Amino acid sequence: MNKTSAFFSAILLVWMSGSTYWYVCKIKKDCEKKQTKEIISENKIPPKIKEEIKDTLKISADTLSLKDDDNIAKKEEFKEELLQGYTMYNFPKNSTSNKIDDDFKKFADELSDFLSNNPDFYVEITGYTDNTGSEKTNLYFGKKRANFVKNKLVASGIAQEVFIVKTMGEANPIASNETEEGRLKNRRVIIKITKK
Repeated sequence: MNKTSAFFSAILLVWMSGSTYWYVCKIKKDCEKKQTKEIISENKIPPKIKEEIKDTLKISADTLSLKDDDNIAKKEEFKEELLQGYTMYNFPKNSTSNKIDDDFKKFADELSDFLSNNPDFYVEITGYTDNTGSEKTNLYFGKKRANFVKNKLVASGIAQEVFIVKTMGEANPIASNETEEGRLKNRRVIIKITKK
């Protein structure tokens, strides 16, 4: 009886140890947490892993630096484009509106961002036409086209106060008014920035 009791006691002890281990380590996953905490709290990170972390942080910092440089270059390029004049084409004959595409939406977002970071600029919008019709009518259509673009930019979130709307009508053509292709190019709106 003594041997049998001792045998069952040993089995019970092994079973209790195994079930405790299973519950704590496998079900609650507490063993891994304790090991991780010990490694971090005692600063026992292996040297190889330390080097990998340093390399990763350096690569991340370099990438961020490159992105910052790239963003600065893009902003400068956008500013130059605005100083030269961003041109919208494809105004149908006798029309004061134009189909707004994704490129214009992207442009509006970039312009909004630029103006929020550069409050000392205002935006000059000038409308042009081809030479079809009278000079007075062309001045009218040029102004309407410029106002159409201004309203789209205001709708995108840019304050009305930063805009100056002008018309040049049929003046300063950039292509021949003898062909439909040339007249289409002349019906345009130019958006420029100017210092206040």
